[in-house]
Amino acid sequence: MNGTQRLAAADSAPARQGVPKRLAARESTVRLQTLPPGLEFPVALRDRLSFDPVRNRLMFRGFMTKADYDHLRALSGEVAYLRALDQLFRNSSYERRVVSISAMAWWSLLVGGCLAGGTVLWYFLCRA
Repeated sequence: MNGTQRLAAADSAPARQGVPKRLAARESTVRLQTLPPGLEFPVALRDRLSFDPVRNRLMFRGFMTKADYDHLRALSGEVAYLRALDQLFRNSSYERRVVSISAMAWWSLLVGGCLAGGTVLWYFLCRA
């Protein structure tokens, strides 16, 4: 199976139960200088876990389960690897939500502020 076939198979494979599709397809990366000596990734995770020695990046594609994390953690006790794995687990296990305020909300705040300011100004001008 070549790389294109593997990606197509991964796209057509059912998502893990309870994992939203947008998380199953996401790739998370963390910085790691080198892999611990002699460390080999488990065969079951090799299509989702990789290390790029040129960019010094540990990468995981998809949602990392607690079982995946525990299995990878047991492979080495090297502190740098464990820290990188902890960060990778956090990054791949939940979705960070960025809240953005739309332009309509900004306009509403601006108009509301102007009306409130105008009302206060009118009140003080009428009292004088």
